[in-house]
Amino acid sequence: MTKIFVISMDNAIGAARRNLLNYAFTWFKAADEPLPLIKNRMFHFWNASEKNRRGRTGCLDSYYRLFKKIYDEKLDDIIVAEDDCFIKAEDYAYFLLNKPLDICYLNGSFRHAPPSWKVYLEFNRGNGINPIDYKASRIIGTLGIYIPTYECVKPILTYIEKTHYKLRAVDMILCKEQMIRYYYYPSVMIHDDNGTTNIQTTRTKSLIYDNYLKIK
Repeated sequence: MTKIFVISMDNAIGAARRNLLNYAFTWFKAADEPLPLIKNRMFHFWNASEKNRRGRTGCLDSYYRLFKKIYDEKLDDIIVAEDDCFIKAEDYAYFLLNKPLDICYLNGSFRHAPPSWKVYLEFNRGNGINPIDYKASRIIGTLGIYIPTYECVKPILTYIEKTHYKLRAVDMILCKEQMIRYYYYPSVMIHDDNGTTNIQTTRTKSLIYDNYLKIK
């Protein structure tokens, strides 16, 4: 049976978000203090705010800890989501009957390959699993990831632990290193942060992504 882990902070924003989720999940509590492995090796732009630095570092730390848990405990058939990702019931039902055999995105933001990074509209919209054309595009945002077997996260753990380069935000690591080669369409999850954020400056308008594109 597919198990969903939701990464969420133990604060007011996290509690409010978890109360809105429309599915059964296991709360993976974001740590208050990042591991030195992460904290001491993060790259930040010189003009990044302190909130942005803390948020990006904490996010990568949480994903690393959860991926390590999945690997160490040999957990299969896992969805990893953040606390502003909601299940799309009809698409999720289809997904459960047609689960992929490789790690894949369940939502995100399609962009042109660097240096452009502009919104990319030409991606394949075939039902089910689709390969990412890394020559033309990238997916940014960790808005739902499916992990069929625990072995799938090993390359991610190895990169974080062994790379000689500075660490970046988790979605940048995944897309720049091409560690996830597939995406599932239609997106199984929809992202709606309800105008709250633990990384960016405070916003009042919701940021919503569905089917790999920003819709609001």
